[in-house]
Amino acid sequence: MKDLIDEFGVNNESVQIILHLTDQLHWSQTQIKYFYNSPGK
Repeated sequence: MKDLIDEFGVNNESVQIILHLTDQLHWSQTQIKYFYNSPGK
């Protein structure tokens, strides 16, 4: 978070949005990996 604020000039409200979107991206990647590694494929 410090890098986002200091280096990119992101404000506190934006940090929360960025963290939420990063969490959603991570969840999506996990689901895709699960889908491609599921039995029957």
